[in-house]
Amino acid sequence: DWSGVIDDCTTETHLTVLKVFEAYGAEKISLEEFRREWEQPYMLFYNKYLPEITIEQQRVIYIKNIQKFKRRAYPGMVELIKEAKKHQFKMFILSGDPIEKIEKDIENFKLKSNFLKIYDDVHDKIPVLKKLLKENKLEPKKTIFIGDTTHEVEAGKIAGIKTACVTWGFQTREKLITAKP
Repeated sequence: DWSGVIDDCTTETHLTVLKVFEAYGAEKISLEEFRREWEQPYMLFYNKYLPEITIEQQRVIYIKNIQKFKRRAYPGMVELIKEAKKHQFKMFILSGDPIEKIEKDIENFKLKSNFLKIYDDVHDKIPVLKKLLKENKLEPKKTIFIGDTTHEVEAGKIAGIKTACVTWGFQTREKLITAKP
């Protein structure tokens, strides 16, 4: 994954979600409620608060607003990625974010050429993770998917690979534990 795992943007995503809510008349929610209620595919989250909003409507406001924030990586993540690259780990990005955001982040974090491929703008990670494994001829027993949501754990398990979660991202530790990464 990218946002919430490498890109330290949980607060910024929450603020961007509030912009979507404001545009369509939903009440504001706290960061704590955002982390407790966030789920993927992400339209499941949005439709809890805005049952009629479409993915296209959400994306217009999300892309416009998320771009306004300064990019920063979680402490130690840039160094970890560079070290993994030195050890010839094959790394990919599978993210719901648009390519424009991810590419700006990669440039800002000085991580160009660390990833073999970026799978961006992914709404449901299950089919795309399966595609990623097949396209890149990855061995499931030697592959791990690191995320920050229960959906990413579910996607990894369905794809037959190991999963791990960081607890600093979009969902709370309590919620992540229920998925048994």
